[in-house]
Amino acid sequence: LENHYPNTYFNVLNLGVVGYTSIQELLNIRFSMLSEFKKPDIIIVMNGVNDYHHAFLSKEDHFDGLLRTGIGSDKILKYYWSFHNEKKLFNKEAFLRILIYTFSNTINLSNKVNKYFVLKKANSNIKTFTNSYLEKKQNSFELVEKNLVRNKKFYLGNMKLIISLAKENNIKVLFILQPTLYEAKRIKNLVEQEVTEYIHSQTGYFAINQEKITKLKKISSELVMNKYFWDLEQYVSNYKKLREELNILCLKEDVPCLDIMPTILRNKDKPIFSSPWHYTYIGAEIFGSEIKDELAKNKYFQLSP
Repeated sequence: LENHYPNTYFNVLNLGVVGYTSIQELLNIRFSMLSEFKKPDIIIVMNGVNDYHHAFLSKEDHFDGLLRTGIGSDKILKYYWSFHNEKKLFNKEAFLRILIYTFSNTINLSNKVNKYFVLKKANSNIKTFTNSYLEKKQNSFELVEKNLVRNKKFYLGNMKLIISLAKENNIKVLFILQPTLYEAKRIKNLVEQEVTEYIHSQTGYFAINQEKITKLKKISSELVMNKYFWDLEQYVSNYKKLREELNILCLKEDVPCLDIMPTILRNKDKPIFSSPWHYTYIGAEIFGSEIKDELAKNKYFQLSP
């Protein structure tokens, strides 16, 4: 921006917090950013993934998960509160950590033994295993469908509140829904670490489709240890819908929403993703350049001299 406007000084602050969802970002803007003596001229809101993931990660159909961060801060805070609470005669959290550290090899061996017997049982009756697998996948799909309706409404509601805060304080705002590797796979060539990230993350989160599971002659170890049974098509298609609905909200509120997917398409042979939801330095530079162009060219931001 300073190269584009040599007579203007830009002070850019990165106030993003790892794991924050839209509710924490809304509170951060309201009680931190807007409480400062000098308010910002522009706020760039690039988010969405952590809110979206709560619909998939939740094992139950309830509201509580929407208030948590994307990295389980409730568990972290509980541990550190217990760890530093000197009034307790017996610190459970600290004691458990000591036990885990002391018997780490035993615990690791126990897990491997358990995995061996679970795998052996699965291969002794493949039909029973596949039926159970498909049932878990279907249950996951149905639960996610319910959660997505609530999570989408919650996320878009928080974005609308951020828009209201920005307007009340005469601040310009730009919205961007974070791109994911799973979406990008449809339009770009996966290169370097993107290939392994795409494969490994699918193993941990996504269920294989019904055609593949019913044709299995042998059950592999990663299938028996699955904690999640996400549907890839459900994940990608609904995230695309969320991007469209964010754009509709921005059009109604007369604020800009930058779709970063065309940028990925133009740079489809470059390593943009370092994980399914994080970006390489190259990716960050590409996105940064696109954001700079939006700020410079869009008359809404009034940067032109």
